[in-house]
Amino acid sequence: MQRVGFREFVRKKAVSLGIIGSARNLPDGTVAIHAGGVPAALEAFEIELHRGPRLSRVDTVEGSPADLPTDGTFTTR
Repeated sequence: MQRVGFREFVRKKAVSLGIIGSARNLPDGTVAIHAGGVPAALEAFEIELHRGPRLSRVDTVEGSPADLPTDGTFTTR
């Protein structure tokens, strides 16, 4: 993803839902997102990830367990 504001979109949605974690670009152009929170918030977050920001194209959203930050924040790199 380039120049569509995807990571900032993810950060804003995460913060609004009380999700902790991080989002970062990978060399192949995908975005890795590590997220944690209450199940209902995570479900809402996943729905938003499928939509993405207006100029983005989201092909897939996959989930797996991940280590999360202990400071209660959501960051982008």
